[in-house]
Amino acid sequence: MSISSSGEFSSSTTTHIAPRHSRRRSDGFDTRVVLSGMEALHAVDHWSPHIVILDITMPEHDGFATARVLHRIAPTRDAGIIAFTALGEELVRQQGLSAGFDGYCQKVYRPERWVTPVPGQG
Repeated sequence: MSISSSGEFSSSTTTHIAPRHSRRRSDGFDTRVVLSGMEALHAVDHWSPHIVILDITMPEHDGFATARVLHRIAPTRDAGIIAFTALGEELVRQQGLSAGFDGYCQKVYRPERWVTPVPGQG
C-alpha cells in the first residue's frame, strides 16, 4: 500500500508499484494507493498488505502516527513499513524507530531504485 498526501504515489511511483488505486498486477502484486493516513486505516479493514510505503508529512494522521497504529492492528501487524519522505534521514531515524518504521527512502531517489531490491520478489 502506498500512502502520500501529495499524490506523489499516483504519478511516477505508481507506474512501478500500482498504476491504479486498487489492482492485482500481472506480476501477482495486489496494490492499493491511498492519499492519507486515515484512508490507510480504512483500507486495511478488508485487506492485509505485506509492505506499506508511507509518507510522513500528511494531514490528520501523520506518517509516524499512522505507522504506530498499523503496527498495533492485526491486518498490518507484520507488514514492513517504509518511510518514503522528503524529510531528512536523521529525523526519520529518531522518530521512525519508535513509530515502527522498518526502512527509509528519501524522495529524491527514483522508484526503480527501491522497488527492485525487495527480497523474495522477482
